[in-house]
Amino acid sequence: MSHTPTVGSRSDLAVLSIASSLAGGTPIELREVLAPLDGEELRLVLRALQAVYGEDTREH
Repeated sequence: MSHTPTVGSRSDLAVLSIASSLAGGTPIELREVLAPLDGEELRLVLRALQAVYGEDTREH
């Protein structure tokens, strides 16, 4: 059974969606999940991507 959060800001839910996708490989629509993020949240997402895929993400 999947638990989808129903409480939180749009950016909170977007970050959770991105984290869930990274952890489980579930596809997401980048346009939808990146739009509500502010600069700091976007930097954190980029750091998470680097942690998962390495410094040079062009090779993946």
